[in-house]
Amino acid sequence: MSGSPVRRTTRSLKNLPGSRCDMALACLIHVGMKWLTPGEDSGLGIEVEDQEAVRLHRGDGSTWQQTGAG
Repeated sequence: MSGSPVRRTTRSLKNLPGSRCDMALACLIHVGMKWLTPGEDSGLGIEVEDQEAVRLHRGDGSTWQQTGAG
């Protein structure tokens, strides 16, 4: 392979300071959708990674369950 650099696109949002890569924004969208509609698939293809992140964050191996907003 050649040593060509990887081009990374960043984007910024009006209500969120700073800029983020496309994957970070996709993750934010995914988490927001899981919070609003926990039983639905976001369609972004990151369900397995999401479940692993939740398992690691909780530290107990259980799956995420929405407890309610507020």
